[in-house]
This record gives sequence, C-alpha cells and structure tokens, in this order.
Amino acid sequence: MPGDYTFMVKGSNNDEVWNEIPVTLRIHVKPPFWKTWWAIAIYIFILSLFIYIVLKIRDERIHIKNQLKFEQLAREKEHELNESNIQFFTNISHEFRTPLSLIIAPLESMISLAGAKIKDQLIVIYRNAERLLQLTNNLLDFRKLEDGKLILQVQKGDLLNLLNEVSTFFKITAKSRNIDFDIESSASSVCGWFDHEKLETILLNILSNAFKNTPDNGKIRILVNADPNHQTNEKDFDTEMSYSNLIEISIINSGPGIAPEDLPNIFDKFYQTKSSGSKNKGTGIGLALTKGLVELHRGKIWVNSVPDVETCFAFSLPIGKMHLKRMKLYMNRKTLLKRPSLKTSNM
Repeated sequence: MPGDYTFMVKGSNNDEVWNEIPVTLRIHVKPPFWKTWWAIAIYIFILSLFIYIVLKIRDERIHIKNQLKFEQLAREKEHELNESNIQFFTNISHEFRTPLSLIIAPLESMISLAGAKIKDQLIVIYRNAERLLQLTNNLLDFRKLEDGKLILQVQKGDLLNLLNEVSTFFKITAKSRNIDFDIESSASSVCGWFDHEKLETILLNILSNAFKNTPDNGKIRILVNADPNHQTNEKDFDTEMSYSNLIEISIINSGPGIAPEDLPNIFDKFYQTKSSGSKNKGTGIGLALTKGLVELHRGKIWVNSVPDVETCFAFSLPIGKMHLKRMKLYMNRKTLLKRPSLKTSNM
C-alpha cells in the first residue's frame, strides 16, 4: 500500500542484552502511476472531454433535426404556393380560352375573304390571338402534366415542315428587330411519329425564349441533325427499347446567356433566372412544360450557355414508332386541321 512507514530494529549481544533504543528506518512507498495526482487530473480531463463531446453531438443532432424540419416545412410551403399558383393560372386560362376561340374563328373567315390591303393586318391580329390561345393551352397542359393526365396524340408527319410552320410566327419579329434568323438542316424532310400540337408547343416555347433574350441585330439559328445513319440505343430513353433513329434540334441565340448558377434549375417550374441581364421575366412555366413534353415523347432536353456570347437549347427525340408501344397515348388517324393561309402580300 502506498504511504509512509517506519521500520524499527532491536539487537542483542551474546549475553542477550538488548539495546534500549531501536534503530529506525523511514520508508516512503509511492502510489502506482494510475493513482498519482497527474493521472487523476488526466482522468478528470478525459471525462470532461467525453461529456463535452456527448453534449456537442446531442446539440448537433438537435440542430440538424430542426434544420431538416425547417426545410421540410419550407418545401411544403413552396409546394402549397406552387399548387395555388398553378390553380390560379389554370382558372385564368379557362376564362381566357373561350373568348380567344371566339376571336380566332371569325378572323379565319375574314382572312380568307379580305383584300390584300387589310389582310396583312388581320394576319398580325390572328397570329397574336393564336399565340395567346397557345399560352393558355400551355397552362392547361402544364396542369395535366403535373397530374400525370397528359396523353400524346401521335400521328406520322414531317417534323421539318412543322419547324418551318412554327418559324413563320417569328419572321416578322426577326425582320423588325433586324435579327438574323435561319434554319439549317441536314435533310430536306424528316418523317416520324409525334404529337403535332405538343411538338409545336416545344418549338414555340424555346423560340419565344430565344427571341426574348436576343438583342436587336442579334442572331438565332436552328440546327436540325436528321442524319439517317445517326443511331443511338433507345435504352437512353426507355429501358426496354431497341435501336432507332433520332432527330436532334438545337436553337442557338446570341445574347447575355445564362449564368452558370442558373443552369441546373433552368427547367424547374416557377424558376426565374437571377441574372440582371434578362429584361423580360416570365412565369417560370414555359421551360418546365417544354421539358415535360420532350420527356413525354421519350426524348431528352439540355441547355448550354456561354455568358455574354450565346445560349443553346437542344433536344433529341426518337422518330420511330417502337418507343410508343408501351406508352399510354391516342393514335390520331385524322389529318391535322390546317390553319388559314397566312401568306401576306408583302412577305
């Protein structure tokens, strides 16, 4: 045992005479190292550190739990706000749709009967009214897309013809703003199976976005890659598809471009870019709907941008019929309704 001890010794001679005063030896036994004061100090320090770490971990877990709860509440709030926005836009769209249809119907008759002098003005009115109707239909389609109720109505057609039709909507704007607007295609025609109205919406939305963000005297190019030898595995689009041809359409416009921090969210619903260079702020629905319609066709869409140089929105679609077999769709065998002749006397 550790402590102070005294060892005493008495001795005697041959006559057995003992000394009266014993010889003493003081002995000090040191404690083992684990019982020293500095060892006890280390124990106290380790225990204190352990308690501190436990409390720190507990506080960190509480903080993370509260943060996750806050983020969950924020997501729920955002979802509720998005739902209310979508419902509001849907209600407005229903209100606008009927009067716009009533405006367009007599305009079609007036255009076919009008003389050359007034026909140009009627065509401008018709195109703008039809564009408004297209925007209201976009909102209604977006609601259906969100609910998973949007169904393709496909038929065989020439995608290049459709692209040329859609581009005519923007030629007056391009001319008035001195924008160099042209289409470059690797083929004279591209036949495939697609939903005419939905593909038209895709093209209108991307082109509208391009014209909105292109300065006067700028440039917009549409590149169509329809090489019949260009094949890809449709497993990229659907997990059980075989090989099929693709068409790739790229719409490139000069302008301020899109900031790198905006690119990952550009197709999110209700997202608006934070870059100050954009003069016209939209509703944040057009590109989200466009992405949904491309994916409904089992296609892919992407965007690349170089700030202050150009932006490229591109999408690819399978133009065969194999990818449609497992989809819920309506095979529209009727011919498409033709618009009235929009050829102007001065164009």
